[in-house]
Amino acid sequence: MNSRGFVPTKILLTFLLLSLSGFFFSCGGNEEETSKAGGGTPVHITHPVLMDLNDYLTLNGNTVFLKKEIIRATFDGFIEKAFKNIGDGVKPGDVLFQLKTKELAASDSINVNLGRQQFKGTVDCKAGSTGTLTELDFHEGDYVT
Repeated sequence: MNSRGFVPTKILLTFLLLSLSGFFFSCGGNEEETSKAGGGTPVHITHPVLMDLNDYLTLNGNTVFLKKEIIRATFDGFIEKAFKNIGDGVKPGDVLFQLKTKELAASDSINVNLGRQQFKGTVDCKAGSTGTLTELDFHEGDYVT
């Protein structure tokens, strides 16, 4: 065997033997030292027992299942006016927001008459069910889709 192939093999074997010996000797230890250093919570081992329940605890309370309804606009536009705030109670049919269409906003800026008697350009967003307004992501003047 040539000297070039022997040197890397010898180094590899030496490294492997040192690693294995370090592994085996590091795992050993004195059990007395580990038990004295513990000082943790004492553990008691028991076995399961089948028996009837004797004690009962009755808690008075109401269970409420939250129903979340997201109010969605039927078209794109700007929130012109918000009629409710967070925490306000709502009933079906209550107007929450008044939206101004993009077309109405454009006609105001360029003074074009779109025949507002036929199409006002504002639409009311109404609540569909009874509840409380808990979240409000948009405010007056925001554009919604």
